[in-house]
Amino acid sequence: MHGRKKSDLPQTKEEKDAVRAKISNYKKVVGAIRHKRATGQMDAEYKQLLGKLLRLHPDYYSMWNFRKEAVLAELSRIEDAHSRQGGSDDGDKAAEEISSGTLLSPSVQEQQKKKIYEEELALSVDCIKRNPKSYPAWHHHKWALERGLDLLGGRSALAGDLALCATFLELDGRNFHCWAHRMWVAERMGLSAREEFDFTTDKIKQNFSNYSAFHFRSKVLPRMVEEAGHDRWQLLSDELDLTHDAMFTEPADQSVWWYHHFLLTWADDGTDSCSDSERYENILRAEAATLGELIEVEVRCKWAEVALLLVSQRLANALEPRPQPPRAQDDETNNGGGGVTAAGNGSTEAGEVRESCRGMAARLSELDPMHGRFYEFVEKGGTVMGGQQMRGSAREADR
Repeated sequence: MHGRKKSDLPQTKEEKDAVRAKISNYKKVVGAIRHKRATGQMDAEYKQLLGKLLRLHPDYYSMWNFRKEAVLAELSRIEDAHSRQGGSDDGDKAAEEISSGTLLSPSVQEQQKKKIYEEELALSVDCIKRNPKSYPAWHHHKWALERGLDLLGGRSALAGDLALCATFLELDGRNFHCWAHRMWVAERMGLSAREEFDFTTDKIKQNFSNYSAFHFRSKVLPRMVEEAGHDRWQLLSDELDLTHDAMFTEPADQSVWWYHHFLLTWADDGTDSCSDSERYENILRAEAATLGELIEVEVRCKWAEVALLLVSQRLANALEPRPQPPRAQDDETNNGGGGVTAAGNGSTEAGEVRESCRGMAARLSELDPMHGRFYEFVEKGGTVMGGQQMRGSAREADR
C-alpha cells in the first residue's frame, strides 16, 4: 500500500532462526499440497492446506489455480449427486434416499454450493487484506462472485462487494485493483453515470494525487453526456475548473496533468461544427492563460510548461484555415475539385502561436535534454494521444 515502509530485515540470530523455521514450514505445506494433488486427494484437508498457504502468500498463482480445481471438483460431486437423484424412476425410492442422506435435496445442494462460494470469497478477502494489490487474489474473488452470484443473492451480493470496495479504497484510494473490481461490480449492478461520477468526485477531493480516480472518471465522463444528458461544453468547463484547483494545490503531481490532457483530447474529438470549433479555441486560449499564471507562481514546474506547449500546439492546429465546401459557381473553374481554403486572422494568429511553441520547446529542451526529441515532435505538430507521451516525459523530467 502507498505510504507504508517495508519492515527491516532480521538482524539477530534469533530473528534469523525464526525466519528459517517459517521457510521450512512453508516448504512442508507446499510439498504436502503438491503430493495430494498428484495423488488425486482433493479432500477437505487439501483445501485447508491451500487456504493456509494462500493466506501466507497471496501471490502464489499456481496455488490459486489448485484451489479452483478443488472447488470445481467439490461442485462436481454435488452435481453428480443431483444427477443421480434426477435420474431415478422411483419417486418413493428417491425420497427415501434423500431422507437417509444418500441423495441431496435441491435446497441442500444449493446451500452447500453457496457455502463453497462464501468460503472462497472469505479466503480472497483475507488475502486481499494481507496484500491489497495481489492480482490472483482479486481475480479469484471476482471468479467466485461471478460463478456463485445467483446463489449468493444476486444484487445484494454485488452491493456487499461495492461496500467492500469502498472500505478498501478508504485504506488506499489509489488501489487500481480495487478500482477495476469496483468498475466491474458497478457495471453488473447497472449504476448510473451520476452515481459513479459523484463517487470519483469524493475520492479526488479527498486526495488530488489519485490517478486511479481520475482514470475511472475519464471512463464515466462520456456517459455523463450520453446517458445523463449533460451539456458537453459545460461539463468540460466544470472539469477544467477541477483540474485548476488541483494544479495550483499540487502542481508537481502527475495525475491531474494526465486528466487535463485527457479533457482537451475529449473536447477536440467533439468539435463537429463551426460553433464547437470556436468554443474549443476559446477554451484553449483560456487554458493557456491559466497555465501562464501558474508558471509565474511555480517557476520550476515543468508539468505546467509541458502542458502549455501541448495546449498551444492544439490552439495552433485549431486556428489553421479549414477547407470550405465547393460552391456551385466554382465548379467550372475548379473542375469539380476540392473546396477553397479560407484564410484570415486565424492564419495569422496560428503563425504567432506556432512561433511561441518553438520558444517553449527550445526552453524545455534546455531544461530537460533527455526528452528534447519529444518537445521537438510536439512543436512540429506531432499529436499526443491519451496523455501517454506527456505523462511519461513529464514524469521523467521531474526526477
